[in-house]
Amino acid sequence: MYVDYRFYDTEGRNLGLGGSATPFSKGGTGGSSCCAMLPGPGRTVRVVWDEETPGHNEGKTYHYSRDVVVIGSQPLAGNSYNYVITRFFRGQQIEVELVSVPVESLGHGSASPRLDQLFYGRSVMRRLGE
Repeated sequence: MYVDYRFYDTEGRNLGLGGSATPFSKGGTGGSSCCAMLPGPGRTVRVVWDEETPGHNEGKTYHYSRDVVVIGSQPLAGNSYNYVITRFFRGQQIEVELVSVPVESLGHGSASPRLDQLFYGRSVMRRLGE
C-alpha cells in the first residue's frame, strides 16, 4: 500500500512530523524529515494516515487513525541522531520505534541492527513486534 501519515499527540495537536511510504514490493521505504519533538518510548502518539492499495479499488483512499505506544530506547545523551521509524502492517496495524545512535558511529563500523535494513539495500519483511 501507499501511505501518507502524520503524528499528533493524543489530544489532537499536530507534532510536525509525518511522511509517506511505498509498498514493500516497490522498495518499502519512505523518507526522512527533520526536526520535531516526539514523546519518547512508553509514551503514546496518534498516527493518522491515508492508504491506497495498488490494484485494489484504484483511486480510493482509506483514512485511519491509531493511538500507538512508542517502543525503543531513550535518546542517547550528548551528540546523537534519533530516528523515529514508522512501520505499517496488514490489517491497519502500526508500530512506531525510536532508535538513537551516536553521531560518531555513522559511516563507521556496522549499521544499527534496529534501523530498518531497507535503508541499507536489503529488503526485510518485518512482523509486528520484531
